[in-house]
Amino acid sequence: MTLLSLPPEIVDKVCELLCSHCQTEPLSHFPHKQALVTPCPDQIWEHDAEGAKALVNLSETCQALNALTLPHLYHRVRPDKDILDTLTFRIYSPDHRHEVFKFARSLSLTDTLTRRYINGQRLDAEEQSFSFDAMLKMMPKIQLLHLSFYFIYYERNLLESTRLESLRYLHIEGPELDLATGEPHNLQYANLFQQAPKIDTLVIRVYDLSWSSRSMGLGNVKCLKIVNTCVNQRDLKFLVGSCPQLEQFVFIVRGKTLTRREIDRGYVTLQTLPQVLSLRQGTLRYLEVYCRYRGPPYGVALAARNTIVSSLKDLINLETFILGGQYFPFKVGEGRNPPKYCLVDLLPPSIHSVTIESKDQNFYEPMCALAEAVRSGSFKKLKEVRQYNFDMKRAFLLARYEALDNDTFRESEELGRRNNFDEEKIFFHDMLLELSRGCNVSFCVHEEKLFVRDPLA
Repeated sequence: MTLLSLPPEIVDKVCELLCSHCQTEPLSHFPHKQALVTPCPDQIWEHDAEGAKALVNLSETCQALNALTLPHLYHRVRPDKDILDTLTFRIYSPDHRHEVFKFARSLSLTDTLTRRYINGQRLDAEEQSFSFDAMLKMMPKIQLLHLSFYFIYYERNLLESTRLESLRYLHIEGPELDLATGEPHNLQYANLFQQAPKIDTLVIRVYDLSWSSRSMGLGNVKCLKIVNTCVNQRDLKFLVGSCPQLEQFVFIVRGKTLTRREIDRGYVTLQTLPQVLSLRQGTLRYLEVYCRYRGPPYGVALAARNTIVSSLKDLINLETFILGGQYFPFKVGEGRNPPKYCLVDLLPPSIHSVTIESKDQNFYEPMCALAEAVRSGSFKKLKEVRQYNFDMKRAFLLARYEALDNDTFRESEELGRRNNFDEEKIFFHDMLLELSRGCNVSFCVHEEKLFVRDPLA
């Protein structure tokens, strides 16, 4: 593969690694090849004929390569201004030719309120859709497309002649509630998916998602991410049903309010999500869930009931499960501890890896129960079990047991008698040892920040 055949974003990275000039001064500010010695204190080369010649050649190479990286550099910035406010899309390149668009691999479009007017004249829906179609038609090789729409309610259409055969990643981001009516904006994308049949990753972040059972064009989608989006069970079934090759599903809810009205409308919760995903039990292998609702004081109990994860047994091919966000993702018993068999009852036999990030819950005993199940042959494929934000209370109790000299002191500390402690310690030790023989078991008291990363990435 030749250097010039690489995508522009790769060539741009090569430039950065080759020459620090590309990260600081514009290329036009580089020293002329006859001026091999620069008077500035932080001069970039020494007065050495051979070395200076090599650096001059490197600089010229970077200047040549930089022309190819312009589409990547241009589209790296979200074009909130100038570009979308006119129907003539200007290019910041030396010759201002539209051909530079053909090299673009990624594009971020933001539709703002100003987008509705051109020179003081309001654009109708047809004109707005035309400008949307025209821009995408100029970039036939884009692979990543990020669409952000605000304030506007109209249908997005592409002409049949506009084909996005190279598009692999589509991120759709819509507005929150309408400040005037208090109702959610519903966005429609019509034939966008049909014109880009090779999309394999779809990210949706809108306030309220509705989906038609007749939606087509998602036959190649393997990864689906739903972020801070209210969607009822029926519509999510339609969406999941439109993705026959779905292998990965990510469901992230951060800071949304869960009310009785939303529950009554059938919005998806952790209790109902596994049932919906069972439509793709034959293909789904990866499930990641982060769910932390922000409810009113009177709704704490309501939120708690609907954020308890239900069994994943129907997902017969699930290999990886990541759970985070909830203080109590399982029903709690005495001492606010999860039930002993919560993990055994949750996981399907096909599971390979389990990661849980949960505060205030100690999964020490459930992991021991899981070890018993592994020994009995219930989870033959399990290779990794991890918990982050591990509650250290049990570990401190064990340490205090060891530190105290006799049963009298232990009873005064309400720790129980020595023989009970020994039996418990031996049981836990043996079970975890048994589990660790077949897979990697780890407890971490620190937060690994599994879900702090940008959920839109």
